[in-house]
Amino acid sequence: MAHLEVRDASGDQRVEIAPLPFSIGRRETNHLRLTGGEVSREHAEIVKDGDAFVLRDRESRYGTFVNGAQVTTHTL
Repeated sequence: MAHLEVRDASGDQRVEIAPLPFSIGRRETNHLRLTGGEVSREHAEIVKDGDAFVLRDRESRYGTFVNGAQVTTHTL
């Protein structure tokens, strides 16, 4: 199963990307909840596009970054 390697204020964790769409943000209802002040309540999501997973920014205030580059959508 696909997963994310996440490093945030609470430490390192491995998170399975399920169910889809997979929501990321500060809100408690997100599948991956991040607590930083630079994280929007509804920050980003991961969706499936064919065989690929795609990260999409959800109009977050501070933007979504992959390997240091800001993205609005990015195939993972």
